[in-house]
Amino acid sequence: MIVAITESAKTTAISNHIRIQAEWAYAEGMNFPRFVRAEQSFPNRAIGNIGEHIRQELAQSDFASRVPKGARIAIGVGSRGISNIATITKAVVNFWKEQGAQPFIFPAMGSHGAATAEGQLD
Repeated sequence: MIVAITESAKTTAISNHIRIQAEWAYAEGMNFPRFVRAEQSFPNRAIGNIGEHIRQELAQSDFASRVPKGARIAIGVGSRGISNIATITKAVVNFWKEQGAQPFIFPAMGSHGAATAEGQLD
């Protein structure tokens, strides 16, 4: 990220996560605008134990209390761009088994691959 700053600024905090340090190195006789390199850092929002996090989130909802024991639960699973899809799917299936339900997985995808599991192999 490049940020223009005023001549008097040496170090400026743009926000809590961006800090810039001005470097004043100009070629003599050249009339360049003053720019500085800025670095941005983001808070770490990684989930340590994905399976446990999924179980806790599902347990906090009241949805499970409305599903009778022995009910068949369809779990739609897509895969495009979802990190840790196997871990997430396993945690969801295990949660519903713990609730006494009978979960099953079906492919949930758009029209790519004719919207069939076989079409995904192409």
